[in-house]
Amino acid sequence: MKNYPLDIEECVHDEVTIFSRGHHDFDAFIRAAALYICHHSHIKFNKPAHEWWRVIPDGDGGGFIVDAKPNSRGAYPVTALNEAWSTE
Repeated sequence: MKNYPLDIEECVHDEVTIFSRGHHDFDAFIRAAALYICHHSHIKFNKPAHEWWRVIPDGDGGGFIVDAKPNSRGAYPVTALNEAWSTE
């Protein structure tokens, strides 16, 4: 499997997701993501999770991220903090 550096990114669409490509140690990931989490102090996040994503091209040179099956075509591992949805 490819080795990905711990490089924090942020994705904001309907919810805020803080992530890094690769499956990283959760404690190291939280420490690296702390600055991003502080920028969103009003948001509650779920616990970090190891997920698999892939990008679907949108026809305009960009794309959108979807969940993927592990090791499927175009899939890559991520460690992510997703915004927690409130049921209140």
